[in-house]
Amino acid sequence: MADGKIWRGVTGMAGEIGHIQVDPLGSICACGNRGCLNTFINEERITSLLRVTHGDLTVEDLVRLANEGDPGCRRIIADTAIRIGTVAAELCTSVDPEIVVIGGLLVQSGSVFVDAFRESLHRLLFPDVLTPIQVVVASNLTNCSALGAALEGIDAAEKIHHKTSQHL
Repeated sequence: MADGKIWRGVTGMAGEIGHIQVDPLGSICACGNRGCLNTFINEERITSLLRVTHGDLTVEDLVRLANEGDPGCRRIIADTAIRIGTVAAELCTSVDPEIVVIGGLLVQSGSVFVDAFRESLHRLLFPDVLTPIQVVVASNLTNCSALGAALEGIDAAEKIHHKTSQHL
């Protein structure tokens, strides 16, 4: 958000941190580039790290086991949060937001994800700022994508209404 409006950027991809490169020699991403954040934090990658000890897991299984205290699952979620926090810090250094809102399945692990993300983010930001960036957990962790799509629809409808009313 900027000035109370959804900030999309020129191509509509503003805030899409999944395609920020974290390893120039990394795996090929679905977008065609190498080493995007998404190649490190996708479900297959993070659950595969526990396949030998835990068998086949879903992200839901990973979160459930972490919430039950499983140290391996907690470690994978915290490591993922650190990786995401590092990329978010780079973006925050560029755009200087007041608040970062986090959501998604991994955030359902509570402090396991949130604390690691917050620590990673703040460790890489300017240490002497008077007001540190606030990290807020989204109010609806299970429907973040659906809510984002709904906001997009509302915004598009408002634009159409605005154009139509200008022509009347």
